[in-house]
Amino acid sequence: MKLRLWIVYILLVLTGIVTFYAIFNIGNPHSLFRLIIKTNRYDLYIVMGGSLIVFFLGFLVFYFRQEEGFSQLLWLNKDRIRSLRKQGYNDDQIAEDLLSALGMKKGYRYKMTKKRLVLELSAIPREE
Repeated sequence: MKLRLWIVYILLVLTGIVTFYAIFNIGNPHSLFRLIIKTNRYDLYIVMGGSLIVFFLGFLVFYFRQEEGFSQLLWLNKDRIRSLRKQGYNDDQIAEDLLSALGMKKGYRYKMTKKRLVLELSAIPREE
């Protein structure tokens, strides 16, 4: 797993623990937050901010894991990609070939996956 994914996981866990504690101690005069913030006026804002951060970090985990999957898919099929490029196929046609091998049919998910594959394929250098 890549370092940036580990960092996001660590931040997700730490933020999740703080938010979990904040949810169950909102308005508590003996909360640990009273060491930093003397009044309980901002407890709700801490909970909402922590929840938004956890949501955003969860989205980043999903994005990085999906990106890793596309990279692995292309790495596993690098010989097929090279042979198709030598035959004169462009990135759109190679993406369609990979998706048909995966058994994906036309539709919204197909179009989104194809766009992502074309983007990843364009990052792969062409061998001359």
